[in-house]
Amino acid sequence: MDELPGDYLKCLYENILNISDEIEEEVMSKQGKSFSFSYTKEEVKRIALTYHVQARWLHERIMPSFDEYLENGIWSIGTMITMALVMMGMEEAEEDAYKWLIKFDAKILRAKSTLSRLYNDIQSNEEYGVSKKEAIDVFKERIKDGWKDLNEGVMERPMPVARQILMAAFNIARVSKVLYRDDDGYTKPEISLKNYITKVLIDPIPLQQ
Repeated sequence: MDELPGDYLKCLYENILNISDEIEEEVMSKQGKSFSFSYTKEEVKRIALTYHVQARWLHERIMPSFDEYLENGIWSIGTMITMALVMMGMEEAEEDAYKWLIKFDAKILRAKSTLSRLYNDIQSNEEYGVSKKEAIDVFKERIKDGWKDLNEGVMERPMPVARQILMAAFNIARVSKVLYRDDDGYTKPEISLKNYITKVLIDPIPLQQ
């Protein structure tokens, strides 16, 4: 901690550690799944490393290839840490499931992260004019391939983990599609995402009379 540049970073890091310890104690005492938190912390470290890579590219004015960017981007988009956090609350997520997650060789995991990254980038590029139509078309082709891989991953037999965990990964990709369908719902949730949340949580459509 002493190596961090600036008191504000030390304060932030100290608070993150304290909150982490509280969560770990809660999970350990009530669920008996302390292992889930240790694996989740590994995902936090991995996403931090990807942010560092992006910062280095920026400051050193490095233009990575598309494949280099995408390989880093499927981590920096944050769906793996999201998946780890979701699994912390799932009864089906035993330690073998976390080992499966950390290994990251399942087609469904890579597809989920790739789709989320590309959906985000399409909206960013279209909004800020960073990329032309040709690049967007490439992204959309990759997205088609990603959905194929995602569906194959869900249908894989024998299932590598519980079906509920596979569906959690599948649903994260679905959320990304909704989030970036019309605009950048993550950056500007007030445009369309607010309406979705209102319809689901505040004014839901009644399913029964």
